[in-house]
Amino acid sequence: MTTGAARFNDIKRHIRGRILMSRRDAELLYSAVVASGHRDYLEIGTAWGGSAILAALAKQDYKMSGLVYCIDPFDGFRDGVKIDDELYPKDPSRTPIIKSTVRANAQIFGVVEYLRIIQAKSIPTPLPFPLELGCLFIDGNHSKESVMADYDAYGPMVMPGGYIMLHDIDYTGPKILLATIRGRQPESIRYVTKSMAVIQKWLL
Repeated sequence: MTTGAARFNDIKRHIRGRILMSRRDAELLYSAVVASGHRDYLEIGTAWGGSAILAALAKQDYKMSGLVYCIDPFDGFRDGVKIDDELYPKDPSRTPIIKSTVRANAQIFGVVEYLRIIQAKSIPTPLPFPLELGCLFIDGNHSKESVMADYDAYGPMVMPGGYIMLHDIDYTGPKILLATIRGRQPESIRYVTKSMAVIQKWLL
């Protein structure tokens, strides 16, 4: 059966732009989506769409229903800093981080039908109704206030047994949230890599 590592390699090879995660983090995200079954996936922060496409491919590979929701303002900024050559030196193509790029990348991999791309800031929530999520991937603004707000707004939508993934845990916001969860329910933390933590909701 196809693996998360194989799909990571596919995306890295063909995506316009970059997939902003390590191979190990991609394996964990792919596995969490598969384990969460037919429920929806939501990510805060999408960039060129690599993580969203990975989640959609996991659903496609295992013939699972459920949609992949992406919330990103696509405003040319990351953590309040304008995206430029200094922040993204590994993308000499200068592929723009815009909604149409994500859709074009999804078309490359044949997963457009899974994606629901919402161009907006995550707070206040732009969703017209609450979702029943199997996975939540928090990778938007990395400030303490933003990460905590995303967790408080979308964490309750994750169903028992589902997964919350915090990316870039070396940044201030995700680091503080992970420390808070570790202090309250350390057994809920299933995996931690250098840059990502996977938390299982039913243990919180």
